[in-house]
Amino acid sequence: MKRTLPFSILIACLVFLFSGALRAEDLKISEKNLKFTVVHPFKTVNGICKSVNVTPTTYSTGGVGVQIPKSVRIEAPLKDFQSGDPNRDSHILESLGYPEQENVSFTSASIDPAEGGWNVTGNLTINGVTKQIKTKVSVLNKGDGKIEVSGKFQIKMKEFNVDPPSLLFVTAKEEVEIEFSFLLKP
Repeated sequence: MKRTLPFSILIACLVFLFSGALRAEDLKISEKNLKFTVVHPFKTVNGICKSVNVTPTTYSTGGVGVQIPKSVRIEAPLKDFQSGDPNRDSHILESLGYPEQENVSFTSASIDPAEGGWNVTGNLTINGVTKQIKTKVSVLNKGDGKIEVSGKFQIKMKEFNVDPPSLLFVTAKEEVEIEFSFLLKP
């Protein structure tokens, strides 16, 4: 009897210590960034949209990290795209179909586990044109309960009926790199 009491206390202590690691916790999106890069022979243009809407806004965690959501929807208001030059920004809006088109949006079709994150397939809509894209999403533990979800992919402007901009009769490259990052916090 004396031997089972210390063993029971040891088991109870281990369960108490590790239950926090196994307990589900809700994380909310606290930071949202969407960046784009367009390369022109004379200048590389970097733009950003910080007022991104992401659904769902809360994600669950457990003993294995962030649980994969069933689906994700991301909307970026075109009027909030900024490249550091108001004149260029107005041309960006025009080329993306604003004001008829108010957002760039992405809706996931599948999210599958992958090493270090998720493989995501979904529909990207730009300028009223929807195309399927695939990307690798990194899910990184930043400590203090914070998780960074990030990734990037490339598109071609013409696939979305967007004419590449030109400067001094020289046209920008058709490829646009899009990067996203979201910080989840308890």
